[in-house]
Amino acid sequence: MEPLYTISESSHDGLVRLALEGEFDLSGAPTITDRVRAHLTADTTAGIVIDLSAVTFLDSSGINALLESRRLATESGRAFRASGARGPVAQVLDLTGVADYLAATPPTPDGEAP
Repeated sequence: MEPLYTISESSHDGLVRLALEGEFDLSGAPTITDRVRAHLTADTTAGIVIDLSAVTFLDSSGINALLESRRLATESGRAFRASGARGPVAQVLDLTGVADYLAATPPTPDGEAP
């Protein structure tokens, strides 16, 4: 069975952009955190941006993967932002109360904003 999602990666000046496309449920959600975790192990990664503009479905597993990714980035002192959600995906993020949290760049462990 073909996955119902893809993740494209690009990087510029230490900022890694993961562009998600398709449906992120229990089958695809772990891929998000795996990719984020892999990039956070690189010393050259200053931050992670997750582009949700082409995501057509996101369930609680996908939301959890985004929250876990933000936690991992914050703990490693890296910037994190998930943005671009549209339509039903934006509604789900708003209804669950995580849209602003995922879009805000967290402070680093030393209290400074990256």
